[in-house]
Amino acid sequence: MSTGAGAAPVADGAGGLTPGFAVSAAVLALGAVLASRQRALPSRWLVGLHVVRLPIGLAFLALGARGELHPLFATRAGWGDVVAGGLSLGALALIARGEARHRGALLVWNAIGFADIVMVVATAQRILLGTDAPEKMMRLAGFPGALLPTFLVPLVLFSHGMLFARWRP
Repeated sequence: MSTGAGAAPVADGAGGLTPGFAVSAAVLALGAVLASRQRALPSRWLVGLHVVRLPIGLAFLALGARGELHPLFATRAGWGDVVAGGLSLGALALIARGEARHRGALLVWNAIGFADIVMVVATAQRILLGTDAPEKMMRLAGFPGALLPTFLVPLVLFSHGMLFARWRP
């Protein structure tokens, strides 16, 4: 925080409100609205969101291969997102054939995708807080990389939760 003579504190990003915080707050607000209208959102939209994980996973793998992203994160997040994103295409096909008939397979896909995103978040935290190479995660600190942890990851987690609630036995 910085202050001028007699001025109120101004957030400078180090400890105050950051753009990432603002985006996360907006996602949470959106999540509250969506939760209240959970059934109004078609499953294909909630699953379709996950298709974007396929190219993101490939980008993580490419960045890792070039040494621009921590190798542990690039490998785990890259392959996990490739699998989750690729399987989401199959989940969309199952929804088109009859969501109720394929609920078990859709729950398996949802569990795989959820486990992956939780593992990715845990891996990122481990690298950022518990290693001597947090600088290898800086590609996710600036635009557009910062949209992943501040916007897409919360949206992905929220969609998995909505789908679990919708498809529970």
